Amino acid sequence: MARLFAVLAVLLIPAVAIAQDADLDGFLDEEDNCPRYANPNQEDEDSDGVGDVCDNCLGTANFDQADEDDDLFGDACDNCPQITNDQKDYDDDGFGDVCDFCYARSSDENVDSDGDGLGDVCDNCPDDLNPDQLDTDRDDVGDACQIEETGCSHVSGTGLTFWGALAMLALARRERG
Repeated sequence: MARLFAVLAVLLIPAVAIAQDADLDGFLDEEDNCPRYANPNQEDEDSDGVGDVCDNCLGTANFDQADEDDDLFGDACDNCPQITNDQKDYDDDGFGDVCDFCYARSSDENVDSDGDGLGDVCDNCPDDLNPDQLDTDRDDVGDACQIEETGCSHVSGTGLTFWGALAMLALARRERG
C-alpha cells in the first residue's frame, strides 16, 4: 500500500525544479556569476556580469565572452582576435606580434597598403609590392618604387636613360615596318 501511494504521489504531484549549486560556492546556479567554478565572493572586477574566476577578459568588460580564435583571451582584450597567439607585443602598440605588420616599430595603425606583408610604417616602399625590401642605394626608399637618378632619369632596373629607352622603342617600331 505504501508503495502504491509513492507511485501515485510521483504521478500526481507536479515536478518541482530542484535548485542547484553545481560549484558548491553557496550561490544557486541561476544567480551565480560563474556557475562552473566556485567563487564564494562573486567578484566581478569589470562589472560585466561574469565572475572573475570565469572571465576571459579580466579587467575589461566583455559581456558576451566572445573568443573568436579560442586562445582563452576574450576578443575585447585580445591583441590579435582572429589568430591564436601568446599576446606578446614587442613594440607595445596593442597589436600582437603574430598579426602586427610592423612588429619592430610601434604604430597606431596596422596597415599594409601594398599587401607585401610589411606594414606601411616600416615598409620602404608602402605603395608598391616589394616583399624583399631591396634598397640597393641604401637611401631608405625601396628599389621597387624608386627611379634611379644619375643626371637623367633611368628606366627603373634597366640602367637605360629615358631617352635611350625611347630611342630603342623607336628603332623597334621602325624595324617592324
